[in-house]
Amino acid sequence: MKARNISLLAAIIIPIALSCSTSHPGETVVKCRFSPESYNFGNVLIGDYVDLEVTLGTAVSSNSHIEGTARIDCPGFAFYLPGSSDPVDSFEYNLDYPEEFIFWIRFEPPAAGAYNCEVAFDSDCGTMTLVGGGIETAEDTWEAMAQSTGNDLHDICMDPSGFGLVVGDSGTVLIKYSTDDNFNPWVSYDFEDIKLSAVWILGGSRFYAAGGEISSDPGYIYTFDYSWGILVTDYMMEYYTAIWGLDNCDIYFGGVSVVSMGGSNLSHYDCGEFPVFELFMSMFAVSGISGSSSSDVWAVLRKPGPDHVYHFNGTAWSSDEEAWMSETLEDVWVSAGGEVFAVGSNGAIYHRDGTGWHDNSIAGFSGTLYGVWGTSADDVFAVGSSAGIYHYDGNAWSRQYGPPGLTQDLYSVWGSGSSDVWAVGQEGLILHHE
Repeated sequence: MKARNISLLAAIIIPIALSCSTSHPGETVVKCRFSPESYNFGNVLIGDYVDLEVTLGTAVSSNSHIEGTARIDCPGFAFYLPGSSDPVDSFEYNLDYPEEFIFWIRFEPPAAGAYNCEVAFDSDCGTMTLVGGGIETAEDTWEAMAQSTGNDLHDICMDPSGFGLVVGDSGTVLIKYSTDDNFNPWVSYDFEDIKLSAVWILGGSRFYAAGGEISSDPGYIYTFDYSWGILVTDYMMEYYTAIWGLDNCDIYFGGVSVVSMGGSNLSHYDCGEFPVFELFMSMFAVSGISGSSSSDVWAVLRKPGPDHVYHFNGTAWSSDEEAWMSETLEDVWVSAGGEVFAVGSNGAIYHRDGTGWHDNSIAGFSGTLYGVWGTSADDVFAVGSSAGIYHYDGNAWSRQYGPPGLTQDLYSVWGSGSSDVWAVGQEGLILHHE
């Protein structure tokens, strides 16, 4: 086998066990029969490559035997076998327990673009699904940052200076100052293990965090004005999931209300008596709020259509959607010019411009997009299941990639600008895009 090229993007060789059982990174569990899984090579520069080490063996049984042929027939992918420097598109195997065979799958993209491949094995081994991207420069890659918590991170917000906040499970709050390279724990306030699902920065020293869980406890809204404190413990709300506002006297809080009390799931704070209930859809959570002005505010509900997209024109809320917009929605972002991007299940992306709603859903992506944010209507990011990352340039959505092997869901995306974008998600995952 010829020497493998080592570069910034191609220096990782990942041992993968063909197994339906769970394994930990670096651990080899040898089974032939396995459930098809997606192995993500990430973005690889044209002219470079990444090798994936694979161990093939029998089922864990003294009587096990596997025999057959492995085949690969996809542009950019090839087998490399021990002792050989040439690629092959198939090889035969004949193994008794506890024998095993180690080979490599190389991803070497011939041109820029997205690549998908199914590797077929006989002996009821099933197929292995591979994905990767070919890029001409490293501008579309995301870096995994050092993690300061193992808790799920649900929301992120940043201001143009680079200051940012992240919130998550068990009262997790992370902070990044404009001069910092990463987010670090905020340790000066005890959030009492409350699940925090939403955060918002109004600039200066004023920001909000909100959350709660389905229980007899109220929904919580915390506010910071040089120090943290509780703005409200709302017994009409089960929990809060979204925040958006223009200033301290014009800010919205969305969530899900106590169904038995028939309450609202969207509240408006205008520096008067709080809360002022505005949207009554008590069975479903308001999963996203965004706007371009006080007379152009949008909210989406975590439910299938119809009646899951609402618009506020400065006077009243009303449903604003098309009959074909059927997917459950998780987030919404509105550009300064008023273009709307709503994302959700099965790769749904609904885009509203001056001519109406358009379906920009990601073909072939069956996961959920949980977060959306942009700097303008032609620079928008969406993130979701299995480290899914997509970017819109004003014409089309394209896939972007983090480091190889990421499988965690991403729940929120935000940035200080197009050259400083962050995404957060499961198990404390933080990604950065420059």
